[in-house]
Amino acid sequence: MLKKTLYILSIIILIVIVAFLVIANSVAVDLVLLPNIPGLTSGTKLENFNLGLVVIGFFALGFIVAWIFTSWMMFRGLIQRKFVEYDVKKRDTFIKTMLDAREAMAAKDWTKAQGIWEKILSLDPSKVLSNVEISKILEQQGKPNEALKRIDQARMTAPENVEVLFRATDLNIANSNYTAALDNLALILAKHPNQKAALLARNLSEKINRLADALEYNERAVELGNVSDYQEFQSRIEFQKICLDSMPETNEGRSVQIKELNKFLKKYKDYLPAILAIADLEERNQNFLESAELYLKSSKISKNPDHWNKAIQMLIDQGHPDKALLATKAALKNLTGLELAQAQLDLIKVNLALGNVEESESLLNTFSSEQSLSSLTKNLQKEFVFLKGLCLNRLGKNQEATKLWVKLSGTDFKLDQSLISDENKNKTAFTREQPAPKLSTP
Repeated sequence: MLKKTLYILSIIILIVIVAFLVIANSVAVDLVLLPNIPGLTSGTKLENFNLGLVVIGFFALGFIVAWIFTSWMMFRGLIQRKFVEYDVKKRDTFIKTMLDAREAMAAKDWTKAQGIWEKILSLDPSKVLSNVEISKILEQQGKPNEALKRIDQARMTAPENVEVLFRATDLNIANSNYTAALDNLALILAKHPNQKAALLARNLSEKINRLADALEYNERAVELGNVSDYQEFQSRIEFQKICLDSMPETNEGRSVQIKELNKFLKKYKDYLPAILAIADLEERNQNFLESAELYLKSSKISKNPDHWNKAIQMLIDQGHPDKALLATKAALKNLTGLELAQAQLDLIKVNLALGNVEESESLLNTFSSEQSLSSLTKNLQKEFVFLKGLCLNRLGKNQEATKLWVKLSGTDFKLDQSLISDENKNKTAFTREQPAPKLSTP
């Protein structure tokens, strides 16, 4: 009611204002409509026109213009609001549908998930997200080539999208197309440098033996952040480059490679693969002493008894038992636990091989007094029993040795003695042919 009253009151006030303007400005004036331009127009004017009406006219014209402008702005705002409401509704539909698709993917219902993502394509303006997710589904279904086609569709609308490029990289790697994968990673590094792409490119380059590229990507990765295995990777690739360089299979060719590897060792001291490579090359060049020294050096680094055993055997074969013993004793230093036990048993082996039986017996007694046999591994326990039995045999203590062989074999003595002791065999075997028994009846 109040609103209606105010509306009527506003109209009355407007009429009063108009009437006042007409009465107050009742002076007659000439209103020129067109100017007088010689040669073109003589001009047009209204004579004795009421000034109040002129004022009212201009006021009405301004009101109409303002109304039209206001109406246009209101109409435009209404249209924009409708578009916003449509976009919000479309976004809500997109989110809800996407959540349904992700639920289906979480449940590994690939067929349902793919169907939903296909519907989302119409709601996804860039087509990137939908095609990426569909490619994942196709890959799970064992269709990597179709998955790659989907990624190609996504790249048409977003050729520099990092997610799309990483996805293409993953699929190319799955298809063993490492060159294409590297091309994608190079594009990522050119447009959006990041350490993940650099490290992946580094490892792929190593895989396909593009070692120079691998070193370059390793440097790029360091520029983009801390790389924990930078030094280890750098040394490994440089070592591989030396090994891949083709050298003639001659003493001279191997000597050149040894020289390069020694240069490498000056940069990367105690790099085990390089030491073993030089040891092998020296052995093939018949430089056995140099090779044995390198195998001994590698055993100190790796704690691998195989390297040590090879060096000792090489020294013995080349007629250097004194060096073999010295190397064996040196190997005992700085060792503890099972590694020490293994080295002590190896020392006993060397002494037995060199005929130092008494020394071997002394070392065996020391070993048994210092080591708790129960703390050793089964293999070390058997090795100790075997060496002790062998030592007793060589000392002529065959009866004591036989007990150890029985213990080592885990079988009954009567069953075992015929297999172990040649001396017992000789005692029980017939030394002459027995005559055939005589029959009592013809």
